[in-house]
Amino acid sequence: MRIKRVSTALLILAALTFFHVLGARAAENAPPAGCLESGFKYEGGEVMLNPSSGKQSLFILHSVSGETFQVTHPVGGGTASAGWTSEIDAGRWSAFAADSKAFKLSCMKPADGGVKTLPCDNVLKVCELPNPEMPADLSGSFWVSENKNREGVIAEIKSRGISWGE
Repeated sequence: MRIKRVSTALLILAALTFFHVLGARAAENAPPAGCLESGFKYEGGEVMLNPSSGKQSLFILHSVSGETFQVTHPVGGGTASAGWTSEIDAGRWSAFAADSKAFKLSCMKPADGGVKTLPCDNVLKVCELPNPEMPADLSGSFWVSENKNREGVIAEIKSRGISWGE
């Protein structure tokens, strides 16, 4: 009888631990509060930021891929530019500021001595933090925070003096 009680208690403890971990993972995968599915669109395997205006915007990017890949802004003949390329690990987050109309980002993975293009809509989820306010020296298009957990990205955005709201 005593063994049965201990086994039942251990089973309950294991279940509670499982659901706590599951809840924590779900929270880590949820977009930050107030982040909107607007200001971008997926097109031709890329994600286009600010498709209809060149206003200063702030986007959160979340890797939903099971592997590390690169997010880059194609320049010239569709090639990647090293200054725009940022690596993002599975399940990690980044933030990008854009002030150009139709600013495109591509998703790529080094493969077999070359680069394999990935469809961004399958590996990268995007949302927009509304009405960003940035210090004057931070305007433009640039990586605000790269390859961190969600809380780390939000903390870095705030540490750079950037705020947002509705």
